[in-house]
Amino acid sequence: MKSKVLTLSCLLSFLFIGLQAQEKNPNTDWFMKSKYGLFFHFLPSGKDFQKAVDKFDVEALAQDCSDVGAGYVFITLGQNSGYYISPNSVFDRYAGVKPGERCSKRDLPAELAKALKKKGIKLMLYIPGDAPAEDSIIAKRLGAKEFVKNQNGENWVYNELLIKRWAEVAQEWSDKYGSLVSGWWVDGCYVESGFTNEFGHTLIKALKHGNPNSIVALNSGTNYNKLCDIQDYLAGEENNVLGANCTSRFKDGAQWHELSFLGRGWGSGKPSCTAQQLINYLQNNIIANGGVLTLDLPFDTGSRIHPLHLTLLREVKAAIRK
Repeated sequence: MKSKVLTLSCLLSFLFIGLQAQEKNPNTDWFMKSKYGLFFHFLPSGKDFQKAVDKFDVEALAQDCSDVGAGYVFITLGQNSGYYISPNSVFDRYAGVKPGERCSKRDLPAELAKALKKKGIKLMLYIPGDAPAEDSIIAKRLGAKEFVKNQNGENWVYNELLIKRWAEVAQEWSDKYGSLVSGWWVDGCYVESGFTNEFGHTLIKALKHGNPNSIVALNSGTNYNKLCDIQDYLAGEENNVLGANCTSRFKDGAQWHELSFLGRGWGSGKPSCTAQQLINYLQNNIIANGGVLTLDLPFDTGSRIHPLHLTLLREVKAAIRK
């Protein structure tokens, strides 16, 4: 009887997720109405990894994000090094590592989500689409077999075993956070590396398992393409913060979205435009046409927004969040 109940529950969950993953998904309404949000690259690794995670001040960052009017905030779970800022027992098991060796002991995203929630700000998470590019031992334990170089750098070739295992890792994070996380941005989903629509289904269903209302984007580099028929919004990676052209809210049924750095590069540099330039771009190009803009910002020290960016975005908040 117990196994039948579990089977039925899984089936209902699968069907519900399928219903939520639709063209022009209304779950993107809040995202569109938020107008703009922030993105932070936080990628500690090596021997000081745990110390860096433990020192991160979530309350201070939440206050800074509120001060600049962020509707939501992204933070990286990890990237190419194979170190992650959240515990994950499935990753530990497949990677053959002990708890705390590659995944932090502190659950930083959970704490940040709660700090942001008190300010009325949603948390979204960045996650790689597959195994860490810089650790071949762990990558192969996760199912990776072939490593290739292409226009997007060096990446593992996607295969069914790798996607299956990585989706299990992703699902543990999704189940852990549930409604604390409102969306996901999945990097490295390169068609040249073998990523397919079916692999997209596998990852998206895993990421929506803990919160079917969350929204997911799959990224394949600097473009505005929809990679999977059930993704909710465009990844929109852009190397010029004022360089995109939003003409409508939806493209191919996905919410239009741009992610670009406000500095001189990802997570670095002084502002590359003035406050007034950004205000004009937001009002006339993004907001007027139903788009969303995410601004990648550098930290000052620890976990505070760099003062130059803080000052600029306070002006943006005064104009946009009247």
